[in-house]
Amino acid sequence: LEERKRKAEQEQAARQKADDKKLKAAREENCLRAREQLATMDSGMRIARVRPDGEREYLPDAQRASEAQRARDAVASDCR
Repeated sequence: LEERKRKAEQEQAARQKADDKKLKAAREENCLRAREQLATMDSGMRIARVRPDGEREYLPDAQRASEAQRARDAVASDCR
């Protein structure tokens, strides 16, 4: 009985460790993307997006600032 309990605890610990590893990898990936996005927003280059009708739309300054702030928030939360 104790052996089963110990084995179950070990399996639980192994699952927790695997989940933590996946979470850490996801945070690192998000951190990298957020830093790249922030660098793009801060570069001063015009940013264009393609609308559903296929035409280009350039980001207005207000939206660009909003996107830059969102990237800063992501860097702050994921790049620890």
